[in-house]
Amino acid sequence: MNADFDMDHLDRALALHGECGPDGCAPVRETAGLRLRADDPESLLVSAVLLLGARYSGSDSYAVAVAGADGSLRAVGVDAAPAAAIGDCVPRDAAVDPATCALAVDLLGKADEPGRHGLVFGCSASESELTLTAVGHSHGDDPGWTARVLGHLGEVVRALVEAPRTPVGRLEILTGPEREAVFGRFNPPPTDYPRGANLIELFKTQVAAGPDRPAVLRDGEELTYRDLDERSDALARTLMRRGVRPGDRVALLADKSPHMVVATVAILKCGAAYVPVDPAYPAERRAFLLSDCAISVLVAAGVDVPETPGVAVVDAAGPHEAGPVPVPATGPADTAYVIYTSGSTGNPKGVVVPHRGVVRLATSCDYLDLSPRTRLLQTCAIVFDVTTMELWGPLLNGGSITLVPDETLLDAAALGEQIARHRITTMWLTAPLLHLLVDQDPAIFAPLRQVIAGGDVLSGPHIAALMAACPDLEVINGYGPTENTTFSTAHRIAAAPEGRVPIGRPIPNSTAYVLDAAMRPQPVGLPGELYTGGDGVADGYRNRPDLTARAFGDDPFAPGGRLYRTGDLVRWLPDGTIDFLGRVDNQVKIRGYRIEPGEIEQHLNALDGVLQSAVLVRTRRGEKYLRAHYTSDRGLSPDRIREELARTLPEYMVPAVFMELDAMPLNRSGKIDRAALARLETPDGSAAPEDGAAGGEAAGDAVEWAVAAMWSDALGTAVGLDDDLFGLGVSSLTSAVVSGRIQRELGVRLPAARLLSHPTARRIAALVRGAGSGALPPVAPAPDRAVYPVSAQQRRIIVEQAKDETATHYNLPVQIRLPEPVDHGRLETALQALTARHEALRTGFVQMGNETYQRIHEEAAVAVAVLDDPESWRPRPFDLASPPLLRAFRSADGRLVVLDFHHAAVDGRSLELLLDDLDRLYRGEALPDLPLRYRDYAVWQQGEGGAAVREQQEAFWLRAFADRPEPLELPTDRPRGPVREYDGARLAFELGTARTAGLAALARREGATLFHALAAAYFVFLHRITGQTDLTAGLPVDGRGVGDVDEVAGMFANTLCLRARIRPGQAFTALLREVRDDVIAAFTNADYQFDELVAKAGGERDFSRNPLFDTMLAYSEAAGAGRPCLGGLARQDDSASAASMFDLNLQFAGTGNLTATWAYNSRLFHERTAKSFVDAFLEAVDAVLAAPEAPPLPAPDATAAGDGPAFDF
Repeated sequence: MNADFDMDHLDRALALHGECGPDGCAPVRETAGLRLRADDPESLLVSAVLLLGARYSGSDSYAVAVAGADGSLRAVGVDAAPAAAIGDCVPRDAAVDPATCALAVDLLGKADEPGRHGLVFGCSASESELTLTAVGHSHGDDPGWTARVLGHLGEVVRALVEAPRTPVGRLEILTGPEREAVFGRFNPPPTDYPRGANLIELFKTQVAAGPDRPAVLRDGEELTYRDLDERSDALARTLMRRGVRPGDRVALLADKSPHMVVATVAILKCGAAYVPVDPAYPAERRAFLLSDCAISVLVAAGVDVPETPGVAVVDAAGPHEAGPVPVPATGPADTAYVIYTSGSTGNPKGVVVPHRGVVRLATSCDYLDLSPRTRLLQTCAIVFDVTTMELWGPLLNGGSITLVPDETLLDAAALGEQIARHRITTMWLTAPLLHLLVDQDPAIFAPLRQVIAGGDVLSGPHIAALMAACPDLEVINGYGPTENTTFSTAHRIAAAPEGRVPIGRPIPNSTAYVLDAAMRPQPVGLPGELYTGGDGVADGYRNRPDLTARAFGDDPFAPGGRLYRTGDLVRWLPDGTIDFLGRVDNQVKIRGYRIEPGEIEQHLNALDGVLQSAVLVRTRRGEKYLRAHYTSDRGLSPDRIREELARTLPEYMVPAVFMELDAMPLNRSGKIDRAALARLETPDGSAAPEDGAAGGEAAGDAVEWAVAAMWSDALGTAVGLDDDLFGLGVSSLTSAVVSGRIQRELGVRLPAARLLSHPTARRIAALVRGAGSGALPPVAPAPDRAVYPVSAQQRRIIVEQAKDETATHYNLPVQIRLPEPVDHGRLETALQALTARHEALRTGFVQMGNETYQRIHEEAAVAVAVLDDPESWRPRPFDLASPPLLRAFRSADGRLVVLDFHHAAVDGRSLELLLDDLDRLYRGEALPDLPLRYRDYAVWQQGEGGAAVREQQEAFWLRAFADRPEPLELPTDRPRGPVREYDGARLAFELGTARTAGLAALARREGATLFHALAAAYFVFLHRITGQTDLTAGLPVDGRGVGDVDEVAGMFANTLCLRARIRPGQAFTALLREVRDDVIAAFTNADYQFDELVAKAGGERDFSRNPLFDTMLAYSEAAGAGRPCLGGLARQDDSASAASMFDLNLQFAGTGNLTATWAYNSRLFHERTAKSFVDAFLEAVDAVLAAPEAPPLPAPDATAAGDGPAFDF
């Protein structure tokens, strides 16, 4: 190397390695002088650069490019084993292409971006001083990078000259200022807090300071600090009488109720430690926890306790003898609780947390405002360690805890109501839950002062949307393992993030170090493993000294302290915050829960018939899920494996997808090749189709493989020609998607329901080939006229609207919340183009004699009105004769856009189309012409198309309703009026992951879909509350199974009436199969209009009811997810209207844990009755899952209680 390596030469070297963009390079030149003598500066520089590269990369060998005076490059390498002396690491020519090795150091570059952070070094020497030069480039993401690397190089050079016998593994590269930053500015000294006190002493201080302050609130129930103190005293007395002594461990099985808080405090008042147990845990896992902690007493708080031999059960609700108990003589090092996390050895491991850790968490807190003003809404399950902060943060600072049902947390509208009602100031949310709620409505968080989130990586776009909607809200990224008492670091997010969100700095009385494999501190920017220390470090794992020794150790930087090894890969940023990069092991987070795939694999491998297994975390449509791969010697089905795992693992640890393999791929070391397993899946998380069929099936033709490819795309997994689609998770939604593709791409109309009756790709391909007979005539362009007939769907809505022209229950408002203000002019232009494209929006309805017609207007102006008070906006009635049937509004700040449509012009699918088109038009895109218009469909339906539908499908419906069903006699609180009224209200709840998985598994066993199982369970519910056996329910369908109308906006939706008859002694599985067949048949004949069925089979009209059915049931996987539009997310605003078009309308959405909205007629039912319906439905589901071969229970007696019916199931 030329010691006088000039600047031009360095610039050329940078250019050789792609360091410059198309406009040239902007080099950054740094120099540093060392007061030392170097006899051979060029060799010294090369050695130092090689050692620094090895240190940066963590590799024993490293290579760099060395430039000659003529500009040529050659590769030089070094072997730098940790035990070797740095002075013995002699450079040698490397057998690598100099054009591909690093210029010297390429720390943060990626494999596909060589040289992105490359540096070129040079040197010059005088008699007593060596000058080092480093040249980088100005377009890096860290402007101080070049100078810092040069400082590290100087430390290596100094060591080579002054201490050449230093082992490579002990080579330090931190400069003095960096060491001062890492151990000073980045890790401040401890602060003062009551480190000698226990939790009960500090709680008692708050009781004395404000005995009448609210401590715990739920559903109108309030416990003051005095109440909580006295009730916990009484329960503690009972526990002591049952033998609980200081140092014992007491299990706590609880739901979210005030009893949970009372029990937690009471156990600590005994001087004991509490052990949270999830009521949903399988019996085997619960038994392990009780045994591992030597539990002799269990406190039940609001839940039923299964039989637990050898364990005394105490009900937190009492009765208990009142009276004070003394404050326990518990020390800060005594155990406060033991909480279990997933363990790689097959069993969970209990983290032992002392009082000191919790006191440090709740009283030395500078990242949250915890004070008597704090009103915290508690969100976490009792077994989730953040509950520690949620309980003790408020209780040790005089604040209050508000408890809400779990289902409230999944519904932004319901949660927003609770936040406003209780004047909540503070909330913790797991990252996935926060993202879900932000997608629904970020504005619900506006009343809060602070929201802290974590448990997984925060999404920058979601945080940006939240901060835009709530500019006064403080958003905090909270990070910490259970082993360091909930939080280790925290980061206040000051501005909308553009990249990864840092996990912040150590919280008070905690430390954080970024260390390499040799426990050496890493400088700023260099990745390493995160070790946390301070007063929050747990004592270790109960009964697992081996695991404790691996994860916990002495703090080499703070005598007397301890460190916990997190397994997280991080780096320091220049401002002292920590950037989270991933894991150094296989541990994952699912829905905020920490999971060791190894534990799941242990349980899989223990199953009879499983030979090997490997569990990976994958991402599909933005959601993480577990995928299990296994080999078997007896063809175990995924359903069987899922059921077996559910007996021993909590539901969040049961993989969502199972893939059986002929053999497990192995790497050269003979271990399972997880990278190869991951390559079985495409980047979006779906499995890639392989050459040929998975099971050695016969080769297929082009039609068969085309159909299989459609199913593969829809299901997100590989589909063979003879694979059972029900076993792959087919649903009505995915069937509809494939039905549409078959019609578009293969020119054959096959209703979704018919696909479900032929559930393999090969059988469906046979349907495609045989199609032709019985096909409906195509929809063709209609000739120009002054007016056109209305469709049956339009007529139905127009007639109902005419009964009350001031009603707005047929308005379909959509809210679009935006991170940036909308451009008013561009929005109006886009809306005008949208109206011109979709004639349904510029359609008016006129009465001519006894008939209603639609008139298509050439133009219909859409102006965007500005809302002074967006919160007070409510829909107004439309004049159906005067288009447009669309109104547009925006807030004054431009961050909210409201679009209000009328149902006579659009349906649910149309809203999706219109929002997509509006988004593209707003961005200036040109849209292709539509092949058909809504008028074409209306003319087709009222002409030859409708006649063909009646010819082909009417007989089915008239047979199904040859005898008219009796009206459904629901147990109403008030009598029906002479005319149906539409006043309504809504309840939200969740089915639960276990119920969802159970119904899905049961459906697959019976060759059915999840919707079929939901419908059958719903009929059981109706049977149980009415005692009737001939039951009906309405089902919505999108009505687009005819013609090329997929991209046409308009009112296509139809309603089907499903009928079920429950016979004495009939098993639920038999009912499920009948419902499956009936639904498939109904969807096969879904073009027959409901009004025609009513006219021919509905009998005499009863205007107090809906004809033929009084309740509606629907399921959509994607409902409520929000649709991207104008740079934000658009959602239908159901809160704008409280109407209920039916007595009961139950709408399910989602996949793994179904959420539900149950609209009910509030003229007929009180809220508490509607809530009892929810309980009754869930109990019906539980009953059929527990005994699917048993007949549905007979109808119970319904007896009045107060002013409404009561049920006892």
